[in-house]
Amino acid sequence: MKIIWLYGVLLLLASAMVVFIDLLSGMSWFSVFHPILYLFRTTSIQESIAIVCFLVAPLVAAWADTRKKKHNRRTKG
Repeated sequence: MKIIWLYGVLLLLASAMVVFIDLLSGMSWFSVFHPILYLFRTTSIQESIAIVCFLVAPLVAAWADTRKKKHNRRTKG
């Protein structure tokens, strides 16, 4: 479970850093988020699903590993 929180914290820190630097350079809020909106506007639905799957895959793997470890602890003792 700790790794899931770590992924979340890293995502928030990276996003905050990018937004903060863009705002310091004088960009507007819309300009900061425009590349993300443009990315999903120009991709097909299949590509968007693939992007989301690749972003979520590490979280699902960490969650499954955590559940597996908890299950093994319960069955052993």
